[in-house]
Amino acid sequence: YIKPHRPMSNSEDEEGAFGAPPILATKVGLDRFPEDESNAKADQLEQVVIEELAKLSLDEQEKAAFQLVGFDETKHGGEDPAVLDQKRREMEQELDKIKKKSAFNEALRANPDYVNKKKLDFLQYNEYNAKAAAQSLVYYFEKKCKVFGSEVASRDILFDDLNPDAKEFVERGFWQVSPYKDRAGRSVVFFGAGIKEYKTVESVVQAMHYINGAMARDVEYKQNGFVLVCYTFGKPEDFAIYRAIHSSERCMEGVIKGLHICQVTPAMRLFLA
Repeated sequence: YIKPHRPMSNSEDEEGAFGAPPILATKVGLDRFPEDESNAKADQLEQVVIEELAKLSLDEQEKAAFQLVGFDETKHGGEDPAVLDQKRREMEQELDKIKKKSAFNEALRANPDYVNKKKLDFLQYNEYNAKAAAQSLVYYFEKKCKVFGSEVASRDILFDDLNPDAKEFVERGFWQVSPYKDRAGRSVVFFGAGIKEYKTVESVVQAMHYINGAMARDVEYKQNGFVLVCYTFGKPEDFAIYRAIHSSERCMEGVIKGLHICQVTPAMRLFLA
C-alpha cells in the first residue's frame, strides 16, 4: 500500500479545523467507520479503490511501486534558498487566509521561534505546497492544544506531559523505531503491538503525538519520511481507536512513504479504504 501525498480540502473538517484530506469512501457516499463491519462492506470500498487506481497511468503506477520498496526516491534538503524564501512567503499568505486558528496564534505569541521552525518542517512534509502546509500546520496546533493544552502546544511534548495510561502505552512498545534505515534512507517504524490493549482512546492519542514528535527531531526523518509496518492484535477491533488514529494522522509530522499491513481484518480493510 502506498500512502499518497496528503491532499487537503478547501473546507473545514468535522472538528472545525482546516487540514482534513478528502476520504475516498466519503466522496462516494460510503461509511468508512460503519457500526457493523463486514467483509462485504470492505469488498465494496476496496472496489472503489481499485477503480481509482486503474485511472493512474502506467508511469504513475510504476513510480508508486518503486516508492514502496525504496527506489527512485526524491530527497529534499537542498532546496534553492530563493525558492525556499518564495515558498515561505506563499505559506504566510495562506496562513493569513485561515481565520480560525486560535491555537496557532496562541503558540505563535508564546514561542515564535518554535512555530517558525514548524512552518519550515510542514513545508517539507507537504512537498513545498504552501496551501497544504499552512492547513496542516494550523490543524497540528489545534489538535496538539486539544490533546495536551495550550502550554504544551508551543513546545516539544515531554514524557512527563503524558497521562499515566499513555506513559504505560509508550513503555509497552506499541510504536517502535528500527535503528536501521531502508535503502532510501527512510525510517522503519513498527506500529500496533498491543494497540488493542489500550485503556482509553486519549492515552493512545497522547502516546502517538509524543512518539511522533520525538521522531520528528531527526533531520533524515523530516527529509526522507518513513515506512510503517502495521500489525495489530489484542482485544476485538474497535472503530473508536481507528477514528482517533485517523484524526491524529492528519497532523502527524513526517510523511508515510509506504505502509505494510501484516494482518488484514474487515475493520482494517475499511480503515485503509
